[in-house]
Amino acid sequence: MYVNKEEISRAKSIDLLTYLMTYELDNLVKISRGNYCTVDHDSLKISNGKWHWFSRQIGGTNVISYLTNVYGYSFPEAVKKINGNLNAKEPVQTKQEYTKRKYFQLPEKADKPLAAIEYLRKRCIDDSLIAYCLYDGILYEEKNHHNVVFLGKDPEGNVKYACMRGTTEKKFHGEVSCSNKNFSFSLGLNNSNDVLHVFESPIDLLSYGTLLKHKKHEWNKQNYLSLGGVYDSNKDTNPIALETFLNNHKNIKNIILHLDNDHAGRAATELIKRVYSNKYNVLDRPPTSGKDVNEYLVKYMNKERGDNNAR
Repeated sequence: MYVNKEEISRAKSIDLLTYLMTYELDNLVKISRGNYCTVDHDSLKISNGKWHWFSRQIGGTNVISYLTNVYGYSFPEAVKKINGNLNAKEPVQTKQEYTKRKYFQLPEKADKPLAAIEYLRKRCIDDSLIAYCLYDGILYEEKNHHNVVFLGKDPEGNVKYACMRGTTEKKFHGEVSCSNKNFSFSLGLNNSNDVLHVFESPIDLLSYGTLLKHKKHEWNKQNYLSLGGVYDSNKDTNPIALETFLNNHKNIKNIILHLDNDHAGRAATELIKRVYSNKYNVLDRPPTSGKDVNEYLVKYMNKERGDNNAR
């Protein structure tokens, strides 16, 4: 496939936000003034005319780089795609909202976490785990939109990371700007236990703890870590949240992976096994049914309730 200079120049003439607002509006989620993420990839942030995919540590400044890196188009394919859209529909220029904030700032806390608690209960998370997280200061409800906010702390107890989940029917999940993924959401931190359970999200982490509690296991004596998302890579690149956790917790000898039953989850599992199997005992334990641990938990609890009602 060949593209000439004129085609390339035309494809570069449209800015990223205008392109996404015109041709991919359904996949765009506004986080705050001038900041967006996508429905498909919550760790992919768009602001100030640039995009950055935090879980893959890549980024760019134009539509061509976005299409080639995010969707896997070749350079000529990306140029053809952009110009095809330009021919089909005239773009409406979107004014860029530039933000100067370049520091980590937590969203304001609600007086009471009622929506957060109700949301987590609907996801079948056990009340004792919710109470533990609230008391430990690693979970709260955001005031303006009532999102659930999950926090990650450094070894000194300072909050360095935050991700959010929407509590309404309108799905939303994303990370607070400038979150440090080295210190993702974790639970337990039991130095006498040499096992670490690893998940893609805080919801899956809490779901597994709920399953352990429901099965009469001591959920609060385990070590849990959320990676804050995963990425598909053929390179031996250490997942930053896991690498930092292992460096700070030398007691860990066994890593049990509970990642999703999709392409990204399976690819990330293979990556972690490849990188860490020479030093740790790495086990793959995905949910036996459903896409992720929470989906499995919901099905499990609904079945349990149905069986109990039938008695």
